[in-house]
Amino acid sequence: MERAAPSTASTHANQVCVLNPTTQAITNCQSGNEPNVVAISDDSQFLYVGMNGANSVQRFILPNLIPDINFSIGTDPYDGPYIALDIQVAPGAPHTVAISRGILNLIPDTEGGIAIYDDGTQRPTTVLGWAPPPIVMTQSSGGRTRRLSMQPTIPAEAPIFTPSPSTLPE
Repeated sequence: MERAAPSTASTHANQVCVLNPTTQAITNCQSGNEPNVVAISDDSQFLYVGMNGANSVQRFILPNLIPDINFSIGTDPYDGPYIALDIQVAPGAPHTVAISRGILNLIPDTEGGIAIYDDGTQRPTTVLGWAPPPIVMTQSSGGRTRRLSMQPTIPAEAPIFTPSPSTLPE
């Protein structure tokens, strides 16, 4: 089990640590720069950590928590550098991550949208931030009300919206 502790933590401040869940002992730590969100690949090969202080993501090789690549997640031309709000590793593709990018102390903080990175290289297509709320349409037919909502999904190559129908009670 891995944990990230910001500089304000009472112990292991500004570090990314491996915690043994059985013994509750911390077995290994690496320095960070305001570590925040973490994500582990499904094959347990990599740990990705958002470093708010460096406006980057650090990848560690597991199980020994060896620093691997560190990459910037970009900058907004008006509001400054992005931080990682969330990191998701692609299933079956440990070298690919989707990162929800934001800006500290900005509302809404999701201004940076979502970008896909392969070994730290950003793909050219991103999902824009500041998105409107999901589109919801309702239709009544034969005494039943159906709702079709358009929910954004994390794309493999480009922004895609997937319809998800659901039935509402009458």
